[in-house]
Amino acid sequence: MAIAPAAKAAFFDGVCGHEHIKKQLIAALESRRAGHAYIFEGRKGVGRYTTAAAFAKALTGAESVDHPDIITVKNSFFDDTKSDDGALLIDTIRAMKKDAYIKPYSLGKKVYIVPAADTMNIPAQNSLLKLLEEPPEYCTIILIADNASAFLPTIVSRAAVLRFTPLSEKVVEEYLTSKAGIEPYKARLYSVMSGGSIGLALELPGDSQKSQLRDEVLDRFKDLTEGGKSNIYELAKLFRKNKDDSGFMLWALRSVLEDIIKIDSGAKLDILNADKRGIIEDVSKKVDLKTAAALLKTALKYEAYFKTNANYQYLTLCMVQEFWEEIHG
Repeated sequence: MAIAPAAKAAFFDGVCGHEHIKKQLIAALESRRAGHAYIFEGRKGVGRYTTAAAFAKALTGAESVDHPDIITVKNSFFDDTKSDDGALLIDTIRAMKKDAYIKPYSLGKKVYIVPAADTMNIPAQNSLLKLLEEPPEYCTIILIADNASAFLPTIVSRAAVLRFTPLSEKVVEEYLTSKAGIEPYKARLYSVMSGGSIGLALELPGDSQKSQLRDEVLDRFKDLTEGGKSNIYELAKLFRKNKDDSGFMLWALRSVLEDIIKIDSGAKLDILNADKRGIIEDVSKKVDLKTAAALLKTALKYEAYFKTNANYQYLTLCMVQEFWEEIHG
């Protein structure tokens, strides 16, 4: 029996945040005017696939994305000798096109969810374009991408582009505590570290590399506060060694400075790096409120500099030298 359009909103109950996108999709369902093609654009882990799966189930009435009329398009799905690592192959798109013109297995709609759609090369996109130009009436295609600009303009023009922005820290934190059973202080830390991505936040507890890097940033900064100009080069070397993670290291440094400001202001119970409270309290004895605020301003300044593609090694050394001078006068 067909599900009433208004009742289909319940399919989105498991989608965290993105209220404007859910309203748009629910409105399309209730008006029975869902499009043939969508691009779900946004960073990994913010809920693009979860929303696509909910939309697919609402469109078809299926209870699960494992239903034969909901197809997640991967290379291995159409050819089990192929790997899902790397780009989506043109042969996969050709097989998808052929399958799309076969009527639904048991439902009135057929939905194709295409993760990593922006890995398609130009020939593969041109092959997909032919399907988008003449889609079967029962077919809906959802392309998931980090950035819609990776697609040919002709593909973008035939799809509704829905942009998934990072989730708020509060939404991520509540999910981690209520759904993943993570301790509140850790959930708060991971929610900030994740940059608004529940997917990334769930990976962080097992990401020893990120945890170790945060520890090293704190240790090298602590050394910097204790004097000795040689410590300038140790912190600069850490930044140079981990250039690809410079954004994360700057976040870690800023979070420490913000915690020092809170401690120096008397808000000792509200620090972000609660698991490093002892070390941060020791550092706060050497860095007063005014100095911490100046260091935070310097960190933000160099974060902007790093994005200009200027000489990274030179900038890291300049940044750490400014830190040392601000701390030691």
